[in-house]
Amino acid sequence: MKRFIPFMAIVFFAVNSAFAQTAKEHIERGAAAISANDLARAIEEFTKAIDIEPNNAGLYFARGCARHDVRDFEGAMADFDAAIKIAPEHALAYNGRGRVKVSKGDTDGAIAEYDKAIELDHENHLHYSCRSFAKAYKEDIEGALADINKAIELKPNAPAYYRQRVKVKRLQGDLDGAIVDCTHAIKLDPNVIEAYMQRAVLLGDNGKFDSALADYDKAIQLKPDSAIAWCARGSLRAFEGDLVGALSDYNKAIQLNPTFPASYYTRGCLHYDQENWKDALSDFRKVVELDPADSYTHFRIFLTRARLGEKEEATKNLQQFLDVLKEKDPSAWEVKIASFLLGQLSEADLLKAAEHSVIKRRNLERQCEAFFYIGVLQMLANNKSAAIEKFQKCVDTKAVTFAKSSAAAELKRLAP
Repeated sequence: MKRFIPFMAIVFFAVNSAFAQTAKEHIERGAAAISANDLARAIEEFTKAIDIEPNNAGLYFARGCARHDVRDFEGAMADFDAAIKIAPEHALAYNGRGRVKVSKGDTDGAIAEYDKAIELDHENHLHYSCRSFAKAYKEDIEGALADINKAIELKPNAPAYYRQRVKVKRLQGDLDGAIVDCTHAIKLDPNVIEAYMQRAVLLGDNGKFDSALADYDKAIQLKPDSAIAWCARGSLRAFEGDLVGALSDYNKAIQLNPTFPASYYTRGCLHYDQENWKDALSDFRKVVELDPADSYTHFRIFLTRARLGEKEEATKNLQQFLDVLKEKDPSAWEVKIASFLLGQLSEADLLKAAEHSVIKRRNLERQCEAFFYIGVLQMLANNKSAAIEKFQKCVDTKAVTFAKSSAAAELKRLAP
């Protein structure tokens, strides 16, 4: 979920310019704290301002934004409610409530809040952008596209909105249109690395690896301390078969940011594909240490430990994780994968579950994953021919995933 502050730091001043002079000092300190990314201090200063001016809706809105960004969702919602109670026409406060609901997984409730914000202020591009995000999450791609188009119509020179539309078009399968939007975002602001990285992903999806690599190179040139950029370039190199270059990039990403989980996961997959099981397991365990909820890492740990002869204990651990997943969303794709790995779901049911998304691209990626997991279990059961068949089907999807890379590595090992 995007943070409020990049969007909201200035907005609340615009909608509430008549702050009492007595609260001005705390407001200025709060704004300075936001600029310094010291949200705790910002909340403290806005609270002091509210103590002086308890009927100023803008102050509650500002504190609600900061509280949202420190994941105090209950406090944020209380502040947005207070703003609306004071000023029932406060459209941004409804927007704030929508963002809280998105963060809590209530996308239907969020969309209702954005609807209200648009009803009150239908010329504000921000509301359409936020509603587009929520609709995309619900896989309402046409609705998401219509909303981000409206946001761009209202603010045509905002690079961030073109980058947001890239995500929607990619889900829609319009890779060419997404690349055009990336290029336009770069034209509007050539110094934002996210646009180059987005375009690199799209070019990689289209098999244009040289062009994709050039975009990652540009992103790293612009921000050489970006662990994300180094990690992403490493993944592209791994997909291309440049394993030495990939490992070098992953190591650099970890050096730059030792707490970035993706670098360990991607390096772990590289070790996995090279049958360096202990190194792979070490990296995957580091991911779980940093992000215990990362499902795909738990799956890789299970598979790696099975290769190391630790399947019984690995099964117990994966079952514990599955129990947690089911509590959150028993119908989630990740639940299907874990259930299959534990022998609680058939191959046919796993493949059927892979086709449930209305997004064709997502179905393709899930089919790729399903064939990989089926192939691994067949291989562990010494069913070599069945494993080769499933790994080949995984590769044939041409999805750009780590599952496909691992399936290709297994095929090389299993080749007669």
